[in-house]
Amino acid sequence: MGPAFGKFTIPTTMYPNMTQPVNAFRLRALLVAAAGVSDEAVYRVGKALIENQGDIKRVHKAGGQWSLDNTIDGPPLPFHPGMVRVLKEKGSWNSALEARQKELLAEVTR
Repeated sequence: MGPAFGKFTIPTTMYPNMTQPVNAFRLRALLVAAAGVSDEAVYRVGKALIENQGDIKRVHKAGGQWSLDNTIDGPPLPFHPGMVRVLKEKGSWNSALEARQKELLAEVTR
């Protein structure tokens, strides 16, 4: 179904009267910025999200499932240059991400 989708198991604790887990699919939450959004704006938003993950988790139940690690795990879309800057500053940008970025940019510019 594409890299934005993945497997998810609904635990028996999720809903009343569930007697067994249920296999389902999940859709990754993506924050998308148009190419015309300034690098600085995306940098500030990306940095704020990463640095305030604890606050996100406190105000949104599913926010606890988001992390920097799952953000960089098999991205389905290329990162905006502003987010690349954040990831480099956090030490999370690596050769595998660079290769994936190039692959994704080639796909969207066809």
